[in-house]
Amino acid sequence: MLNYQLDRITPVCIPTKKENNYSVPHSEFAEAIEKLKLDAFLFSNPCNPTGHVIKNEELKTYIKIARERNCTLIIDEIYSHFIYENGKAGTSPVSTAEFIEDVNSDPILIVDGLTKSFRYPGWRLAWILGSKHVIENIGRAASGIDGGPSLPIQRATLKLLEPERANMETCALREVFSKKQSLMLNSLHENGLLCSADANSTFYIWADISQLPAPLNNCNSFFKEALKYKVITVPGHMFDIHPGMDNTKSKFDQYIRFSFGPTEENLKMGLEQITKLIKSFR
Repeated sequence: MLNYQLDRITPVCIPTKKENNYSVPHSEFAEAIEKLKLDAFLFSNPCNPTGHVIKNEELKTYIKIARERNCTLIIDEIYSHFIYENGKAGTSPVSTAEFIEDVNSDPILIVDGLTKSFRYPGWRLAWILGSKHVIENIGRAASGIDGGPSLPIQRATLKLLEPERANMETCALREVFSKKQSLMLNSLHENGLLCSADANSTFYIWADISQLPAPLNNCNSFFKEALKYKVITVPGHMFDIHPGMDNTKSKFDQYIRFSFGPTEENLKMGLEQITKLIKSFR
């Protein structure tokens, strides 16, 4: 999507490090604003594919830096309710909204929707939180593009987002998905895959396959071999985003993204097939 706008914006990719679980610490964020003269910073929190979450004081500092340096934060919070703590369900979601002082002056845009955290993908409804003048401009653009979701869906969504019901649904979501996360992590570890201990959200595992026997230690080869066992994964290079640049060689060629989104029954079946695949090359 950024590539479509290269005549209007200058996208900059900020390199990340494995030791930070491929996130940008607030100190590096502040340096990047000064060095690269950033007007805006776009990121997902929680992060797909790593499951990393910026929260508490770290998130508060992000907001403070953006406010002081006048750099707009555009934050995708579509996984904000998938929060886990030490292998168990988290007690609450994580949102930048907690640290906003004045919605009309703080340079923050929060993007969210029903698709992931609320588990209503077919409804195709999302929203943006931000200052009044920005939302008015977005509304004008949206009305000229697709007109937005249907009125019946909007009315039904109001009931889904009533605090008591939303809290009940998202608490149940964390209970179910924390169990499936533990199930997948244990299986992948047993099979020799390296998974970050800092995976506390989403329904994905970002796994290092470099220790697997060849050819399974390459993401494209792993993807193709797994298909033979009726398992679909996502090669790591798909997440190596450099707008305007050629990605023929990626630093994520030894990573795979696994999903524990399916039902527990299907998840167990898939993990059994992955185990068979890896054993077949040992």
